[in-house]
Formats: sequence, structure tokens, C-alpha cells
Amino acid sequence: MESGSGQLGNNMLQLIAAAQILAGIGLMVGSLVWDLQPDVPQGGVIGPVVGLLFVAIGVFLFAVVANARLSDRFRAAEYRDRLRAVDEAGERPEFVPQLSDEADEDRGD
Repeated sequence: MESGSGQLGNNMLQLIAAAQILAGIGLMVGSLVWDLQPDVPQGGVIGPVVGLLFVAIGVFLFAVVANARLSDRFRAAEYRDRLRAVDEAGERPEFVPQLSDEADEDRGD
């Protein structure tokens, strides 16, 4: 199985987060404009609270996507720096087999 970039997952999370935020804002505005709970003596408390919860979930999902993208960039930068450090030092780790010209001569290209 090939490893993907994860961009589809990031896009899906962003769509879900945007829908959560829009639903939360709509619920908060709707509870202010219309009487969504006419029979409840406390008034319209549940609508704005649930709307704030939806907005908080949406912001959290956007933060998850931002964190994933930043960690991917950081990981790529660290890997690139390690490759440069090995290339500059000219050293190979002990567990990596040594390259030899004899192996090329034995094959008889």
C-alpha cells in the first residue's frame, strides 16, 4: 500500500470544521432572531450554548489540520538536515552496507 500525502484527509477535516463553524454561527444567530424554544421558561439558552460548542469543535478541527501540516513540514526539514549532515561528513552509519566497486566488476555490466 502506497503512503499518501494525507491531503484528502486534511481537506475532509477542513470541510467538516467549516460546516461545524457555520452551523454553530447559524444556531447562535437563529436563537437570537427567532424564538427556537417557546415552551421553555429559561428562554433560549440551549441554542447559543450548543452553537458555541459547534464553533469550538470546528476551531479544534482546524487546529488539528494546522498541527498535522506543521508537523509534516518539520519532519521533512529534519530529514533534509540529516541528509545534508551525512553528506557533508561523508560518513555512513555502521548498519548501512559499504559500497564497493568490486561488486560492480563482478556483475560484468
